[in-house]
Amino acid sequence: MLVGLIFMAGVAAIAAPVPALAAGAPGSSPWSWQNPLPVGNDLGDISCPTANVCYVGGVPGAVLVTNNGGASWFTRPVSPGVGAISCPTELVCFAGSSNNTLLHTIDGGGTWTRQTSPIQAAPPLIVAFGGISCPNVSTCFAVGSVGSMHPGPGFIIATTNAGTTWVEQTPSQIGPLGSVACPDATTCYASGSFGELMATKDGKTWSSQQTPVNDDLGQVSCHGLTFCAVAGPGNQVITTSDGGATWVAHTTVATLSGALTGIACPTVSACIAVGMDNHTTADMIAVATSDGGSTWQTSYDPRIAGWLNRIACASAMTCVAVGNHGWIAATSNGGTTWFSPSSGISTPLHAVSCPSEQVCFAAGDAGTVLATTNGGGRWYPTTTGTAASLWGIGCASAAQCTAVGLGGTIIATSDGGVHWAAVASPTSQDLFGVSCPSATHCVAVGQYSTVLVIDNGVAQNIPNINPYTVFGVSCPSTTNCFFVGSTESFSAFVQYGAIHSSADGGLTWTTQTSHDPNDLRAISCSAGTTVCSAVDTLGNMVSSADGVNWSMHAIHTTGYDFLRGVSCPAPGACIAVTDGGEIVSTPDGGITAQTQPPLTGRELFGASCPSVSVCTVVGDGGVILSSGRQVAAVRCVANYRRGSLLCPAARYRLAPVPWYTGRFRAIPSHAPTPTYFPALRKPAQ
Repeated sequence: MLVGLIFMAGVAAIAAPVPALAAGAPGSSPWSWQNPLPVGNDLGDISCPTANVCYVGGVPGAVLVTNNGGASWFTRPVSPGVGAISCPTELVCFAGSSNNTLLHTIDGGGTWTRQTSPIQAAPPLIVAFGGISCPNVSTCFAVGSVGSMHPGPGFIIATTNAGTTWVEQTPSQIGPLGSVACPDATTCYASGSFGELMATKDGKTWSSQQTPVNDDLGQVSCHGLTFCAVAGPGNQVITTSDGGATWVAHTTVATLSGALTGIACPTVSACIAVGMDNHTTADMIAVATSDGGSTWQTSYDPRIAGWLNRIACASAMTCVAVGNHGWIAATSNGGTTWFSPSSGISTPLHAVSCPSEQVCFAAGDAGTVLATTNGGGRWYPTTTGTAASLWGIGCASAAQCTAVGLGGTIIATSDGGVHWAAVASPTSQDLFGVSCPSATHCVAVGQYSTVLVIDNGVAQNIPNINPYTVFGVSCPSTTNCFFVGSTESFSAFVQYGAIHSSADGGLTWTTQTSHDPNDLRAISCSAGTTVCSAVDTLGNMVSSADGVNWSMHAIHTTGYDFLRGVSCPAPGACIAVTDGGEIVSTPDGGITAQTQPPLTGRELFGASCPSVSVCTVVGDGGVILSSGRQVAAVRCVANYRRGSLLCPAARYRLAPVPWYTGRFRAIPSHAPTPTYFPALRKPAQ
């Protein structure tokens, strides 16, 4: 460790600083979802106080809200993001969040106030809220666990004064709790891991329930004081019809390798349970009963890989379920048929290239390449002809792109993705990056120092004996190229960031001194310059103003998140993305930097900024986020009697928001986030 400190001190003395060349940092305008829609985060808890209004947690910095039974959704900002949520009315919600935070809103999520939790936990212990249930606007019960790497002992807290004070009610020696349901102000059931099932009949003292199972339990739902059901364990559901005196386990039609984690019982006989089924892949599923759990039938089976985590039913007819990758499924006829407002794919995306503000291509697993020609308003899949995972993509223009991937895969298009053709590859090594400064010239890099030069559709392997893997490449011109990776010192068992440069289009390479003792994962050079920035695995940016002298700056110090991708549309102006879902922007090559509020907890892998004002990032679960693309203003005429707007542009669809906001929203048909027009207010009657 001392050696490392001395080394870094020496670096600071010799490295040349990068001048502040850019006017501002890219990605500073608000970020919005482009794929999947409405969001791509794994959605957690859901509460539906009415058949039309539901609130969903799981989105960092926001809650998802619908006011039309799940047909469309918008976000309400809240910080930190919400895990558990319960809304006794359309306007009043209580939520449990990260950092041992309790939240309360009385205006439908417009504003939130923080409340004090009685749970105390010193780092590294973390307080995690698993569930919350509020039978009225004054009384709530919240459950969770206290742990570090894994959930630890459970806890129960309660309020009877709308959260002015919360008191702890935790009995001794209980396991982690993940759900709670309270049919009235004094009766509650809480479920959790290892078959843990607790109940209170006076709203103060809790006792363990005797059940026929001892494995992990999911969501609990009660209709009235005597009938309750719990999802799990596995493909089972357990029920009581005598207020917890006895519990019965029911096997459902979900497969033995499936697991049910969510359940809602709008009547004493009708329940819908959701989770994961395992046909040949792990697919989301919903199963239903109309006789209190004795018999079950499949209600929803979309054959979509993922998991439906939770479900809420405001009535016997209307239910909304939420799950992985932002998937939402709703029914208005008791589960006979379902519809989903979700769109987009959830395949992991590893790289993105945007040759213009309107045109982008994103590449990922299973040969996936998505394209947009309208700035992300709509992403559509292209037919690539390969099933290999694609880890890099470079586009010289809206028509010319090359993508590379595992097993030495190379594919190219000359018509904007309408047709892709395989390029004969001289290697079977995995390829991780590609850069195309022109329509006829690309450089690809990968495993075991693999470097390929692709000229006019012909790839040649450039001999390289350096003992490292090359992760990223950037060619700001047809002559200048830079690649980064990790060089290993086998005697000391340490790794050093490697940077090499080429002045002849990638045919020969010169070793640079990066001054970074960590793996370098990606590099970006501003077009036509030798001003470049690379990012490493410990949150540092290594930058150069001349392509020769490099200096290192710490730009991200949160946790242990790796910096995975970087894009620099102008000299010094860069954004970098982390595997913790964060976006870091800098206007000066890392001398100063700012981490943007995250929209996702998913890993982000790649970034592309065709200009300082417009950026796109991609990641796990098909995540595509965009910054700087604004919806054009639209002139609309309010029809107050019908509660709607008339907009002359056919590309806009219209939807009223709740009357209490005093606003309407006009939603472009391609936009995931509503645009509000606060000037339109209903006049006094």
